[in-house]
Amino acid sequence: MSYLRDNAIEYALVSNSSLQRLSACLGAAQLTKYFPTEQIFSANDSLPVARPKPLPDIYLHAARCMEADVSDCLAIEDSISGIKAAVAAGIGQIIGYVGGTHISNDERIIRADALFSAGAQQVIEQMQDLIGLLSPTPVLR
Repeated sequence: MSYLRDNAIEYALVSNSSLQRLSACLGAAQLTKYFPTEQIFSANDSLPVARPKPLPDIYLHAARCMEADVSDCLAIEDSISGIKAAVAAGIGQIIGYVGGTHISNDERIIRADALFSAGAQQVIEQMQDLIGLLSPTPVLR
């Protein structure tokens, strides 16, 4: 998150979870400082009528609020319904994430395949891999 903020890359949290749950999760993970209220979007609470992923509504709403062209946006998703929502919204770059500590190594391969099948263009296992995808200059390792 520091990389995004420090490089003036606009970002948002777009979730099916309630705003109350998102606030609790961000607090527990000590990430609250990275997500001002106006950058948090809940399919449950931010729309006039709840329309959760895989429907694209929350992505379209977030892009409108952030004054972004949805085709210029990037989505990072760890679920099939999230990938499908990003695809349906017309998100320009869709990245799957399989790096949760609750996911076994064997399950990562299965999940990655499922995310690719749903429409992810790339899949990463570590969030630091995202930096290489965002940087205009390739990151060498």
